[in-house]
Amino acid sequence: MRDRDGGANAAATDVSADYFDYRDKEVMQALVTVGALVALADGHLEGVERDELVGFVHRQDFAATISKRGIAKAFDRRARQLEEDYSPNLIMEALRPLAGLSLASVVVRTAERVAAADRKIHPGELQALKLIRLIMTSFPVKKVCPAEPLHRLKFEESRLLRYYFIIRWPDHEDIDPQGTELADDDAALDHASRIIRRLKASGGYDDPGLMVEVRNEKRDAVLFVPFLPACA
Repeated sequence: MRDRDGGANAAATDVSADYFDYRDKEVMQALVTVGALVALADGHLEGVERDELVGFVHRQDFAATISKRGIAKAFDRRARQLEEDYSPNLIMEALRPLAGLSLASVVVRTAERVAAADRKIHPGELQALKLIRLIMTSFPVKKVCPAEPLHRLKFEESRLLRYYFIIRWPDHEDIDPQGTELADDDAALDHASRIIRRLKASGGYDDPGLMVEVRNEKRDAVLFVPFLPACA
């Protein structure tokens, strides 16, 4: 019995360790993503911005199971990804696990530290901070309702929803009067990302304040997807 209990305790410890490791990786990916996004928003990444991100995350123990070197490597990797093949999906999926939670404020605070690291804040960085705040407060949090009848869930999943994709400039909006029918918010995010890629490829969409606002059938805003980095 003692051996069995010891084995159970060891297994529970392993599961707990795996959970915290996984959670720390989620937190770290969100933090290095906003750090790299802000650092690149003025057109070039400064070493002091990288050092501030790595040092701040490490000192605050936001990802306690990950070493300082591991945080630095993750930041460098994410910065390269944003520079070489910018994708709104990359940013949104990195931030999704923390959106709407208490950790959302940590994400914003980290981005602000990076923006102020070189003692001057570029307009592009201010716009990046604004977008990060919008994303962290507007990204829909999926809710699971196990009590719902199975047949009703299947019906809900099969019904297409209408989304509207508004191009928001700093001083005006390009409206979408018709909208597009899609399966869910994830499909809407993919559609917004395709719009951004198409517009950026066509030219003339380099303003750092540009974003796609996604509204649902009730015309409520459900997503804000940035065009950034536009200055890089």
